[in-house]
Amino acid sequence: MKKFLTVIVVALLAVMPVRAQFANLSFGKYGVGGLGLKSGFWTATAWVMTHNKGENFVMKDISGTVYKNGKPFVTGSSAPVTVKAGDSKVTVDGKAKLCDGVSYWELLKSLAFDPDDYEIDVSMKVYVADTVRTVSKSHIPLKSMLHAAKR
Repeated sequence: MKKFLTVIVVALLAVMPVRAQFANLSFGKYGVGGLGLKSGFWTATAWVMTHNKGENFVMKDISGTVYKNGKPFVTGSSAPVTVKAGDSKVTVDGKAKLCDGVSYWELLKSLAFDPDDYEIDVSMKVYVADTVRTVSKSHIPLKSMLHAAKR
């Protein structure tokens, strides 16, 4: 379960910078800790090392859905995230739950993880200085997001 959540969180972190806007942001080591179950949601705290050559920015109203073989699989959201200029450790507190119609048996089968089976939709509001932009991406192949996170 931890490996699965780590991959999903890293994928969401990889989409944080809209490449045209935040081309000066790169990622380093990452991890997930503090896994738990609260009110029917899985909770996790993820962290990622960032190198931001641009301005500080804040992401709010972060939400996403993971699709497995084209069907909604997991949906989740995150507390606001601040990325500071320079090198920093960014912490993301999130929660997720299985989508309607997905069984725990299907979740267990997904532990034999193949990124080709997954796509992600994600949306958020990004605040940079006095500018607010709503960012929304749909049906992003997880494999391409993982590749972007490794750069």
